[in-house]
Amino acid sequence: MSGNRTEADYYKANIFNEREKAQQHAARQHAECQKDSPLDEEEAKHKQCRREMDARYRAAHRELLRLKACQYRCSKKRYKEVEADEAEYHRLMSLDFDSTSLGFNAPPELGLGVDGVWGGVGGVWS
Repeated sequence: MSGNRTEADYYKANIFNEREKAQQHAARQHAECQKDSPLDEEEAKHKQCRREMDARYRAAHRELLRLKACQYRCSKKRYKEVEADEAEYHRLMSLDFDSTSLGFNAPPELGLGVDGVWGGVGGVWS
């Protein structure tokens, strides 16, 4: 295998060196990108102004934002619960039960008892 090493073999053998080279290359690229496109004063001023406006809005509407966040979290929680319930329902519906395995030998008796009273002697609760 020494005669025909592939690129994959090379990278496996030198993974730490290659990783370090890639990190250095990415750092150089990032530095060049930052050097080539500095924010001009007007852009920086606009961003700062926007941050201040956002902070004022959050301060003025703190309660509304808190309620919306709570509603979002609760709706997400309800959605997860519904999904879990659906999964449990489908799991239970896929099980094969028969009445004898659950201890039921016959359908429950419905109707009036022998003495004509609902649930009397010979009725449901006898």
